[in-house]
Amino acid sequence: MTTKLQENRDYPKMDSDNCQGPSTRESHRTKSCSKKRLRVTQKNGKTSVRTDTATVLTTSHPVRTVSHPVKTGNRPDGNGLSACTSYRKSLISRRYSTNQDSISRFMKLPHPFRFRPLHTRHTVIRGGVLLLFILTAVMPFYANPADSLRNEMSRVTAGLHATVGVSFIHNGRLFTFNDSVHYPMMSVYKVPVALAVLQKMSSTGTSPATRIEVKREQWHPDTYSPMREAFRDSSTQIRLADLLHYCVAMSDNNAADILTAYVGGITVVARTVERLIGKKMHISETEQDMHENTENVYNNWCHPSAMAILLQEIYEGNALDSSARAYFERLMRSTQTGTDKMPAGLPPGIALGHKTGSSDRDERGNKAGDNDAGVIYMPDGKRCYAAVFIKDSTESDATNAQTIATLTRLIYRFSNKHQ
Repeated sequence: MTTKLQENRDYPKMDSDNCQGPSTRESHRTKSCSKKRLRVTQKNGKTSVRTDTATVLTTSHPVRTVSHPVKTGNRPDGNGLSACTSYRKSLISRRYSTNQDSISRFMKLPHPFRFRPLHTRHTVIRGGVLLLFILTAVMPFYANPADSLRNEMSRVTAGLHATVGVSFIHNGRLFTFNDSVHYPMMSVYKVPVALAVLQKMSSTGTSPATRIEVKREQWHPDTYSPMREAFRDSSTQIRLADLLHYCVAMSDNNAADILTAYVGGITVVARTVERLIGKKMHISETEQDMHENTENVYNNWCHPSAMAILLQEIYEGNALDSSARAYFERLMRSTQTGTDKMPAGLPPGIALGHKTGSSDRDERGNKAGDNDAGVIYMPDGKRCYAAVFIKDSTESDATNAQTIATLTRLIYRFSNKHQ
């Protein structure tokens, strides 16, 4: 690459006593000066930059001769070849096209842009080790508390032959752990059933003391139903309050199907939930449907976060009016099942309203679902909405319950600490 030098170009002024300013001429001559000069001359199509007898830089330029006075510096070796720093900077900034040979000769001279590396290899290694040590010591104090909680939950669930998901809401913050899976709801789906019933009762002005007729064929055999045993499979009229208590507090399967029929079917229950939280929860099967085909239990599914959000909507949103909400809260706090699940993970005196769900085991010993979801009443008066779901577990019922209790304990400690 060639660079055309302009005539009458302003170059940095030199500090000299008897030197004339820069000149650009067509010949090979330079102006005389009593002091040593840095000479830029061209001969046979090549331009050379010299200080006395030392060739500093060789470039290819048009036929131009540029001369500049250079004040000789004091070098330890006595050669006096040091040029003015400002001129060298300007010389480099003009980006002369050089070859490798000229660069190597130029680099042998002292140069303002050539300096030692700041760090040796061993210094860099020692600095890296020190930085790593500092980060290791400091990072635990700045770690995200939610990530630390997830790590604890991972340790609790590690080694289990099951899929475990957790979610809770406290102080408006949603926490999730392994939440992307579709977990079979099992009897936890009775919470949406009770919600649909209370909404219908509120809209029609129906009292909990109102009795509805239950026919003999509605008492399905071979299913969990304390109510069937109490009413001896006979046609009778039962109060809505009793049906709701059996459905939620005692997890009665026949009571759930009777109430589902009361609101207009399982599709009404599904639409009730969808209006509140969208399609994060899917309900399409009654207890009888799941009893007839155990694979149907997977059709009623949700994410743990969906259950926590639904509970928050019921307690704090507009899903129910104040009287229906208070009634629902009493139902949840009267639950008698699953005492070894969420309740076992809370300190004495901490109130809980919850709904459990559990499936039978298939011929391989697999348990499709083992769940608990509820509301923890924190010491500061706030609520924590939590859900712990276990899917496809080959662990024992005791191990599943202990896992739910341990995870509930972690939820409570975290929420109590980060109020």
